Amino acid sequence: MVDLSYLRWPHVSGDVVSFVAEDDVWVAPLSGGRAWRVSADHAPVVSPRLSPDGAQVAWTSTRENVSEVFTAPVDGGPTRRLTWWGARGTSVLGWLSPDQLAVATPAGEHSARLGVAVALPLTGGSARPLPWGRVGAAGWEPGGPGVVVSTPTMSEPAWRKRYRGGTASRLWLDRTGSGEFTRLLPELTSSLSTPVWAGGRIGFTSDHGGTGQLWSVPPAAPDQLVRHTDGDFYVRHAATDGIRVVWSCAGSLWTLASLDPAVGATPERLGISLGGPRSGRAPHRVPAKGHLGTTAPDRAARASAVEVRGTVQWLPHRDGPVRVLAATPGVRARMPVVLGATGRVAWVTDADGEDAIELAPAGAGTVPVTGTVDPTTPVRLAAGLLGTVLELVASPDGAVLAVASHDGRLLTVDVASGAVAEVARTEHGDVTAPGFSPDSRWLAWSNPGPSPLAHIRLRALDGSVPTGETVDVTPLRLTDTSPAFTADGKHLAFLSVRSLDPAYDEVVFDMSFTGGWRPYLVPLAAATASPFDPSGQGRGAEPRTQAEEAAADVAAVPRTHRRNRRSCPRRGPAVPEPNRAGPAEGGGRRSVRRARASGRRAGPRVLGRCPLWRADGSACPGLGRGCE
Repeated sequence: MVDLSYLRWPHVSGDVVSFVAEDDVWVAPLSGGRAWRVSADHAPVVSPRLSPDGAQVAWTSTRENVSEVFTAPVDGGPTRRLTWWGARGTSVLGWLSPDQLAVATPAGEHSARLGVAVALPLTGGSARPLPWGRVGAAGWEPGGPGVVVSTPTMSEPAWRKRYRGGTASRLWLDRTGSGEFTRLLPELTSSLSTPVWAGGRIGFTSDHGGTGQLWSVPPAAPDQLVRHTDGDFYVRHAATDGIRVVWSCAGSLWTLASLDPAVGATPERLGISLGGPRSGRAPHRVPAKGHLGTTAPDRAARASAVEVRGTVQWLPHRDGPVRVLAATPGVRARMPVVLGATGRVAWVTDADGEDAIELAPAGAGTVPVTGTVDPTTPVRLAAGLLGTVLELVASPDGAVLAVASHDGRLLTVDVASGAVAEVARTEHGDVTAPGFSPDSRWLAWSNPGPSPLAHIRLRALDGSVPTGETVDVTPLRLTDTSPAFTADGKHLAFLSVRSLDPAYDEVVFDMSFTGGWRPYLVPLAAATASPFDPSGQGRGAEPRTQAEEAAADVAAVPRTHRRNRRSCPRRGPAVPEPNRAGPAEGGGRRSVRRARASGRRAGPRVLGRCPLWRADGSACPGLGRGCE
């Protein structure tokens, strides 16, 4: 059985090795075998260090939300917290003595990347600054006063491979312990990290040879540089007990008996296996709200195809179960689109290594059986013919898909046959925002030019095959994006930066152009008039909406009725009071006359009710005074 554990941050003391796996601290025999947990916090852990006698282990954990130092006995026992600094980036450098730790922390500094070395007592009390300055890692001479430190860096060298910039980690050496440091190997421009001092030589990791490997050099002879490893993966987290050196590489632990080239020691892999339930590898639920991608509703707005963490789900908007359309481990599905009223959904998949289109039924619906594709079976189209898909759009009839590719191509894919046709190609960037006309016979898109220019183009389609010449809807003079056809297909709307109205800047003496983006509308036929132009015959009367009728009804109510907030139901609940106008019938002539004058029908007066009538013919149930 293959052990798939990923082991990091090793340290050795005697015949015991400690390391980090599954966000906890573990220890195991140096000779290999079964490991056991020291912590069970399930929180990110870094730099565990065994005490010189191998009885305790100290590490840095974010169990309390920030990096703090903890310690626990190797043989088992409660974990004890040693610091309350609240400083992100704190790490344990090693043990100065059985009751004192060397810790690098940015507590009190202005930057979390500037860790200062301090001595932390296990028995309590304040930390004491060490004369090492700002350090990222440190190693000291076994039985001697010498100290070698590496400067802090923003990240591990394995995260920034072959970095040669100014924040690369450097090595500084103090051979006498006086606090006076000299630069070690200044000719190397790569990051020199995780220094160790073992067997009279200083070891470190560096990628100046191409890949991060373990190197060593005598302190008195920096020109005698020796490489001890030769692999395809980076060597990380080197540590030592003064004799042997351990490190992690590709998730495995390795050891070297000596850095002395005369010994001729070779790296050996530690055969360590973990026990326990492997809870870190067990599947667990992830909230979907933070991982939503593309959402595509269907025609009836009853459900949507939703992209969630590389899967495609069919999500009803109200009641009903969620259907999983695509959820294969190791395969990413994205950009789902609904194929009109066909009852199918299309999305982009990389199941074959390259992007392809996959189709599957979404649920109930009429599916026309046409072409060569069975509409009830998930199928895959155009594998290896699309490049990297940037945008995917379906035609309203669901028969054609438009694909914007990373190589500047705009393609169409026939859903029935899987045929791919090229509509346009550009050399200045990527085609954006393709969109179909309501009859699925035209395709519009934003075609890029020299940055930042872009214009709108249009081309006719015969099914999925482009026909005729490409039409430039707008010239390549401005930035025009996001074309969209109107519902009747007579106009094309788009966004453009062409309202260049200068305004004086409030901070500097200069002019600025703010708020240049505007929506615009283009008629697609010569005989199509602009909906904003005046007509010689005037604008025809349009039927009023229900909201307009309600507003007119309120305006027609007498002033005394509108003022009475206490009695009119349009203003709020009323307080019932007896009507003082007279009996239930035959009274209220004055109110009836007002009703006739306002254009509303008059009807029999009901005791305690307003004689006015609403637009729908029902009586206004206003109670109280002031409505007569």
